[in-house]
Amino acid sequence: MTPDEFYDQLAPFYHLIYPDWEASMTQQAAALDSILQEFWGAETTTILDVACGIGTQTLGLAQLGYQVTASDLSRAAVARARREAAARHLKPSSRVMLSVVPRGRVALALAGSRKVTVS
Repeated sequence: MTPDEFYDQLAPFYHLIYPDWEASMTQQAAALDSILQEFWGAETTTILDVACGIGTQTLGLAQLGYQVTASDLSRAAVARARREAAARHLKPSSRVMLSVVPRGRVALALAGSRKVTVS
């Protein structure tokens, strides 16, 4: 089984890793926001998430107002992240851009346009 296949199969169940995925999303975003504010300041508004999975950090950061470009090697995880973003009214053109990165490639090309990269 390839990593892509593993994460594709995990995507529908990934939220079960957390006792409360919604709360975890909020907590992780708050923790990252605190670090971003402390080290990069309020002018940091764009984030690159190079391993977004189903969007745990991506969606939380977008809900805090960050512009997030996110990618993952799992098509199923990105599809789920898109559904989760839509359910939260986070439109791709406004706060979140999600894409699939083929196995063996890294989203470094996008990193140059983002001040902070998370994974």
